[in-house]
Amino acid sequence: MNLSNRNKEEILDSFMELEKCKVCKDRWNYRYKGKILVLQLSRTTGNGYINGIYLEGTEKHKGWIKIKDMEENEFKLVLKNAIDSFNNLLH
Repeated sequence: MNLSNRNKEEILDSFMELEKCKVCKDRWNYRYKGKILVLQLSRTTGNGYINGIYLEGTEKHKGWIKIKDMEENEFKLVLKNAIDSFNNLLH
């Protein structure tokens, strides 16, 4: 079953290393260590994108992975892997 908009936001908020930044009335960006955009989330559509530019083996467009139709386990895994891939670059 696909995640609701609220479920996605709750999962993102549970990652303490992400900083939540309001872009406009219905859209949030989440940044990793204040520098790198990890995800954009639209509250109205439930769509968003994880920056997977450093991930291999994932379906993406110009480095962005669409999250609209993801299930919970997939969403958490892709998000964690994206954070880890950026963390490896920063060390």
